[in-house]
Amino acid sequence: MSETHRIKHPTLPPWPDQWGSARLQKNMVLVSLFSGIGFAITPFYIRSAYHAHDYSTMTYGFALAIVAALFCAFGIANSRPRRYSLTMTALLDHGDTTGLQIQVARWRAYAMWTFFIVGLTFFLTRCVIILHDSTSDRTSDVPGAGLASVQLATSLIFAGIFAGLIVYMLNARGRIHLLLTPTGITYQDGRSRKSLKWSDINHVKAAFPNNIATTRLIATRDSAIEVESQGLLARLSRKTYGFLDIPGGFTIDPASLLYTIDFYARHPELRDELSGTESIDRIARGNLLS
Repeated sequence: MSETHRIKHPTLPPWPDQWGSARLQKNMVLVSLFSGIGFAITPFYIRSAYHAHDYSTMTYGFALAIVAALFCAFGIANSRPRRYSLTMTALLDHGDTTGLQIQVARWRAYAMWTFFIVGLTFFLTRCVIILHDSTSDRTSDVPGAGLASVQLATSLIFAGIFAGLIVYMLNARGRIHLLLTPTGITYQDGRSRKSLKWSDINHVKAAFPNNIATTRLIATRDSAIEVESQGLLARLSRKTYGFLDIPGGFTIDPASLLYTIDFYARHPELRDELSGTESIDRIARGNLLS
């Protein structure tokens, strides 16, 4: 049995200094601004290509419009680093997996899906255009045919990359989540699963790799982090370096996640709360600093 709790306006703990300002992120605002400008000018670009019967340029224009819209939405969504809602699932009577499950925010998955599908469609369309042009007079000369071959090969390579990413996303669908149980923490990232027992956590700290608010769990020893990997990409990420990074992007405020893990790492006598809904109530009240 499972119970999903959606809480609006939970009490949020302090924002760690290591993550910078909790206000509007200037870099994300700039991303939104320039992407919005790019999206605004694409209709003129597409219209000009249409009147010139340049369908190849039109393809670029449509792809540019979609990518610009995605980046603009991404910048807006990330301009405020704090999350003012909470969604968590209490897994009850699930044996070893009884605990608190936190899913990744859906909009991130939707954005990735859109980006990969647009990329695959763009490069496949580009391949069709190149093949069509290669049969016309415009690439009948040897230099033109050679350039067309290079462009076709490049487009096929990128199409293959995007197709591989889509297959990876299909295999990882529904498998990106965080599970807190009375015995430890499991971070499922696609086909890679990393687990760490509470007793093997040396300390918890805020980290900021790649400008992402991250909860870093320092293990007592390198072998304490158990890694299960399936697939090539997952096996390449087996190395843990003695710590486990849990990036932001879940359906919980990054600071709430940081202090939740830190709280239960410091209070073994209260970890049984994770097998019920008491932990959700504690997180919603922000009672994590004692």
